[in-house]
Amino acid sequence: VEHQEQLQEQLQGVQALQPPHAIRRRESIAADSAGELGGMRVPRPIEHQRPGDDSADDMRSMSSAQALADEAASLEEELSKAKRLYDKRAELFQTDHLDVLPSTVESDRARQDRLIGYRVFRAMAPYIAVHFGSVVVIHVPGEVLESDSAEQVMHDIVLLKTLGIKPVLVAGCRPQIRRKLEQVGKKSLFVQGNRVCDTETLYHCQSVAGHVRLYIESLLTRGLMNSPTGVGAVQVTSGNFVRAIAFGVRGGIDFLHTGIVKKVNARRIQQLLDE
Repeated sequence: VEHQEQLQEQLQGVQALQPPHAIRRRESIAADSAGELGGMRVPRPIEHQRPGDDSADDMRSMSSAQALADEAASLEEELSKAKRLYDKRAELFQTDHLDVLPSTVESDRARQDRLIGYRVFRAMAPYIAVHFGSVVVIHVPGEVLESDSAEQVMHDIVLLKTLGIKPVLVAGCRPQIRRKLEQVGKKSLFVQGNRVCDTETLYHCQSVAGHVRLYIESLLTRGLMNSPTGVGAVQVTSGNFVRAIAFGVRGGIDFLHTGIVKKVNARRIQQLLDE
């Protein structure tokens, strides 16, 4: 649109410099009717005035007018091309005219899915723009990692990263720990929803947490769905960003290695996200 406005301003400026008789002469020539000769249409000859001794100024004026007329015609043609291009692009962005997009032979179901995908992506566009570059903390419970949707959830997280979001994952592994302790015959004591974690339980918790982390990394490394291997793969990092303190003795019960979060090193996490 801006390009069209610039061309229109240039065209108006050139037309303002043209003498009135030159514009009338160009319109007269363009509208000149053709004569008929032997059933054929031929243009009528244009009569030119023989220049006299004092016609040098008139010749220069005619030459200048012709140059302006040529420039105006060129600008008109370029403006016409710009308008056609704009109209074509505008059609592509009309939801009701998506059929103008290039497509191969496809079923009605595939075409409907494609159109729905276009509409969904357009609806998402404002939110993508608002949250681009934002840090988003996502809690992934252990139950999700055990479900059939675990892989899909990880692919969605990769998609968020591809769209400019900076995800920070906090993974849970309580059901995995419970199953591991059952396998080794270790019973856990819970008080007010908190596990009393002795040394043996702590060992198994660390083992399960490491396995969960590797599982998540393997899913994120696969990249985007339906894409070549490695496209959109996310570089994963972790570290000792969380500082905890012992839960201590409460209600006469020593919780041993059970702790609560005291501080999160958010600045270091932000530095890694920016790298």
